[in-house]
This record gives sequence, structure tokens and C-alpha cells, in this order.
Amino acid sequence: MAVVKEVLEAIKLLGDGVKSMEAIVTACGDGKKYLMNRHPDVAADLAAMCVEIQKTLLAMATASSVVTNFRFTIAGEAVATEPRRFNQAFIAHKPVEAEFRAQINRSRGRCSQIGTHARRMQEKANGTDLSSVFSLLGVPAKERQLDLARTLQMVYDDDRMFHDVVDQMTIAVTATFRAVQDALGPSGAMDPARVVVAAKVLGEHADEFLPIESRCLFLAGELQKVIDASGVGSPRLEGAS
Repeated sequence: MAVVKEVLEAIKLLGDGVKSMEAIVTACGDGKKYLMNRHPDVAADLAAMCVEIQKTLLAMATASSVVTNFRFTIAGEAVATEPRRFNQAFIAHKPVEAEFRAQINRSRGRCSQIGTHARRMQEKANGTDLSSVFSLLGVPAKERQLDLARTLQMVYDDDRMFHDVVDQMTIAVTATFRAVQDALGPSGAMDPARVVVAAKVLGEHADEFLPIESRCLFLAGELQKVIDASGVGSPRLEGAS
């Protein structure tokens, strides 16, 4: 069975959202030493901005791990209980899904916080626009500064980006569970004899999630380096599993 179209479309939109955040993460990572040496007074605002972006990246990785961490037993007596175990995992996912959807509302406030810290950095740079934020980070080319400024403004000004990224992850996870349920049997039933088929469906879908999940964790780790380098202190990065 091929990966369902709904999941593929959601994963593509997720990838686009992560790329937008990645450009900001890379600029912050590349410029952290320059900023700490030249503009230490801006460190707290940079760290706070990074923390807010990091929260969304970790939330996405955690949601993805619901799919990527589940494994079916496909041999031995345990196979008979696997449909029930999967159903329990699906039921357990429901409150997780509700919490993840709550991230959508929280992310709106997060956007404004990112904007607040970015504007503070702009003011400290005596800049007239957000490109000055990346001047503080040592980005030499004005054109690159402007490109990054547009991306940053999109991240915090258009809270639909955060809304869409979080919502698409929820859609992708839910659609994957439905596909596995369908593989286990017709509506209202689950057949242990179909566990091998269901495991194959789950594996195919998990392969689509893994690159996004890995990228989110990597970028969250890169942001933690910036936060740590700022010297202002913050909660340590934890895994998504």
C-alpha cells in the first residue's frame, strides 16, 4: 500500500515550514560568536527568540515520534494481541492530539514574542528594518540580510505559518493512524492475521516522517547551542521520544 496522499501533502507543507525556520536557525548559529563578541547586550533577546522557535520544533518532533516509535510484533504468539496494542496507542494519542492542537493557539502568542525580541534587537542596532538584526549576527551581504529579514518577518508576522506547520503535523499523524487501522481490517474490526500488512503500512508512513523529525531535532539542538552561548540560561534541550 502506498503512503496516503493526505500524508504526503501534509509532509510537503511541513518541510516548507521547517525550511523557513532553518534559514533563521542557521543565521543565528553562524553569527552567535560574532554577536557575543561585538554586541553582548543583545544576547538575552537573541536567546529568547531562539527559545520560542525551538519550542515549536520540539513539539513537531514529539508529534512525529508517535508514528516513528511504534513497532508491531509480526511473529510469535504476541501477534494476536498487536491489534489491541495498536488500538490502545491510537486511543492514547487522542489526548496528545488535543494537546498538540492547543499548540496552535499557543504558537500565536509565540509569534508575537519572537517579533518583540527581534524588534528589540533591531532597536539596539539602531536599524530601520529587520535586516539590522542579521547585521548584528555578522551577515555581511545586505541582500542576504534582507532575505533573512523577510523570512523572520514571515515567521512572526504571519502566525498562519506556525498554525499551518502545527496543524499539518496533526493531520499527517491522524491520517497515518487511519491508514494503519484500515490495513488491520474493515471499519469496526481488526484482524491479527493482517498485522504484517499493517506493519508495512506503518513503516512506509514512518519513513516519510523521519526526515522532518530528525531535522526538527537537529535544528532544536543548534538553537540550544545559541541559547547556551548567550550565557543567559534556559531549560536544557530534551529528546522528543
